[in-house]
Amino acid sequence: MTGESIRAVHDDDLDAVLDRLGLGRHLRAGELKCKICGAIVTRETLQALFPDSGTIKVLCNNVSCMKELIRGREG
Repeated sequence: MTGESIRAVHDDDLDAVLDRLGLGRHLRAGELKCKICGAIVTRETLQALFPDSGTIKVLCNNVSCMKELIRGREG
């Protein structure tokens, strides 16, 4: 996805986007963990996808994790 930016993904398209990024099977297998808190991320708890050191990381729907991500991006 070099040079490409995704701002939002409709719920109907989420599985295709995750598969395209190589994350779909990991999500379905319960292998994805929140970058901030380490909790297992499911389709229901997935809040965000973001680039980090050349890979795509995921964020759970915990408000404190979102705040931490925002603080880290601002600093």
